[in-house]
Amino acid sequence: MSAELSTSGDDFSVNGGKITDLANGVNPQDAATMSQIAGAGSTGVTGATGATGVTGPAGASGATGPEGIGIDGLPGPSGTAGAAGATGPTGPTGVTGAGTTGATGPTGPTGPAPTGTLSMTAAGMYPSNTNGAGQAKTEQATNKQNLYHLAFDPTTQEFAEAVIPMPGDWNGGTVTAEFWWTATGTSTNSVVWALQGRSYGDGETLDQSWGTEQTVADAHTSTALQAQKSSATSAITLAGTPAAGELVLFRIKRVPADGSDDLAVDALLLAVVVTFTRT
Repeated sequence: MSAELSTSGDDFSVNGGKITDLANGVNPQDAATMSQIAGAGSTGVTGATGATGVTGPAGASGATGPEGIGIDGLPGPSGTAGAAGATGPTGPTGVTGAGTTGATGPTGPTGPAPTGTLSMTAAGMYPSNTNGAGQAKTEQATNKQNLYHLAFDPTTQEFAEAVIPMPGDWNGGTVTAEFWWTATGTSTNSVVWALQGRSYGDGETLDQSWGTEQTVADAHTSTALQAQKSSATSAITLAGTPAAGELVLFRIKRVPADGSDDLAVDALLLAVVVTFTRT
């Protein structure tokens, strides 16, 4: 490598580099020394780094990038339902509508008329003079109950009668009869009872025909001297012109000629219950 030395006044330059330090005893006029300098081939030690220069002004902001397109997230799960709130107060009653009243429906069927009963006991009934039943009062052996009865024979037709003014609310129609009775023995055979009657108004003749009788059969229990009640007869039409408050004469009988009457002992009649219809 060759070195080029140049001078200008007190300054020296080697290969274009200016040498200004003469304090090292280098004689710029000393050709040998300069030649030595010129021939030096190695680079000198790097000098200390200079202080950082002042920061230059900030560059202009770059252009805004394009707006990104986001993807909507999935809907989140529904939250738990909250507790029901308290019921609010009842609102005021609304105004009644102005509609017209509907037509009246048809009248329903008339129900059965009310009924009443009349009771005739053996103490108040009496045997007929012709073929009359035997009337007696008996006392029970242990507890001494006393009862009147009318005894009706199992083979001979017998009768008893009772008279009673009818109530003022009787409708004058048909009646029915139920018979309370007892008997001795343990047979379960039956008795046939019958009732007929006539109604009398004020001033009517007593000696007139009876109305048509109706019958009912009732079986004896297997125990002697028990209270027994028959079913009701069919409707009984009384003779005469029945009306409320009239006097009615009833005739009671046992019908041994009826094939259903086969109890072989006296039937002891205790009472008869007559049912009538009220107005």
